[in-house]
This record gives sequence, C-alpha cells and structure tokens, in this order.
Amino acid sequence: ENEELRRTVAQYTQDKIHYNMVENQNKQLMKALEFKERQQKLYNYKYIPAQVVANSSNPYDKTIKINLGAHDGIKPKMAVTTVDGMVGLVSKVSEFTSTVMPITELDPTSSDRISISATVLGREEQTFGIVDYDKENNVLQMTRIDENAEVKEGDLIVTSGLGNVLPMGIIIGTVVSNEVGDFGLTHTAAIKPAAKFDHLTEVFVVIAPDVDAPDVEAP
Repeated sequence: ENEELRRTVAQYTQDKIHYNMVENQNKQLMKALEFKERQQKLYNYKYIPAQVVANSSNPYDKTIKINLGAHDGIKPKMAVTTVDGMVGLVSKVSEFTSTVMPITELDPTSSDRISISATVLGREEQTFGIVDYDKENNVLQMTRIDENAEVKEGDLIVTSGLGNVLPMGIIIGTVVSNEVGDFGLTHTAAIKPAAKFDHLTEVFVVIAPDVDAPDVEAP
C-alpha cells in the first residue's frame, strides 16, 4: 500500500509539473497574442512570430538564431522584438533560419552599421537621437539629442521611423540618466533595454508595409 501510495504521489507530482508548464505556456501565448493585436492596431505592421533555436555561446559573438528565413520572407535589417521591447536586427538570412544581432551588440563603428533613429514616446515631434551600444561603458545609449530637447530619467525610448529603415513605435528601453554631450551642443542618454535577453524563446519579426516588405501573411 505504501509503494502504491508513493507511485500515486509521484504521478501526481509529475502531472502537476506538466500542468504548471502548460498553464505557463498558455499565459505566455496569450500575452504574445495580446501584444501582436495591440501593436497591429497602433501601426499597420506585420508581426511574424518566431522561435529562438540557438544562442551563441561565443562571448565575442552573442547572436541569436531564429527558425524563420528567406523562405518565410525574412530579409536583413528587419527589426526583431519581444512583447517587452526590441531585441535586435536580422543580420544574416539563410533559407529557413536567420541570425539576429542584439541591439546590445551593434557596432557603431562598423561600415555596414544601421543607425537606429529613436525618440521619446509622447514627444515624437520634439526629441530625436541615435541609439547604439557603447562597448567601453557597457551601456545602450541615445546620442545626438538636441540641447533643447527634453529627455529625463524614466522616459520611454522608441524607434522614430525616420530613415525608412526601421518601423516606428518599437520600444527600445527606458532612460536611466542623461548628460551633456560633445561641446554642450547635444545630450547623451543612457538607456536600460526593455527586452529581457536571458532565456529568449519567442520573438517577433516586424515587417512594415511601406518598406520593401515581402508578401507574407502574418499568422
């Protein structure tokens, strides 16, 4: 009887763990669905869900691989985000997978760099800057902010859509500090990324219709 009871308890524990995992997964899927529908109402973009299939263990190459590629209409320089915020940009595309360069690894000195034009949510017509990663100080930063622009701690930074490279309105992060830049003519703000880069499992590839977008129907 004791042995049977132990087996019953073990089975119950296993079922409980499985139930908790399924429940947690359902909550994540509902959150992702709500995010996708909310964003599509704000901006006429396509959000194509993708699974993260690999994270590079190389400390000098912290790229992410997703399970969508050219076959799915994915192209280099497309933005990749989670429900929390921007993860990075598609850097390489193969037939069925793509490599994503995180925004925390974008090299501002690279010859093929992409300038992420950004603004402060709620003050889109007044505040602009360029977001990149300062490797020396290990911080995401928004530079070239006009000296008269109002940027303060706690402000939410989003893509501005200028330059027709990235869609507008993608959350990048939150301002944690702001200081005077070169010669006092501009400001530089330090930004805490909104995306959680640890244990990434699901992301969205963002396709804007006014950019050379592939003819892909978002699921």
